[in-house]
Amino acid sequence: MRLARTAYVRVVDTIGLNDKRKPEQQIDALLRLRPDLILMAGATDNGATLSVRRLIETIGLACYILPSESRPALLFAGNKYPGRGGQERLARI
Repeated sequence: MRLARTAYVRVVDTIGLNDKRKPEQQIDALLRLRPDLILMAGATDNGATLSVRRLIETIGLACYILPSESRPALLFAGNKYPGRGGQERLARI
């Protein structure tokens, strides 16, 4: 959130590891809000990768559902290596 506050953007929602919503509720929020940009930030190198992969999967599914011309840009500012398969998942979004 601090990173987003340093830019001229309007934060419309926050999805994080401590989010109490179910993944389908998070996806619904992304589909409803249709953001121009999704900023994934946080985590550390050699840190927790399973949690990061879960977020990547949730965001990826929401982007997949959206028409290609409506998909948001994705900016990943997190782990150098977002876990096994994480880079491939990010590339497909």
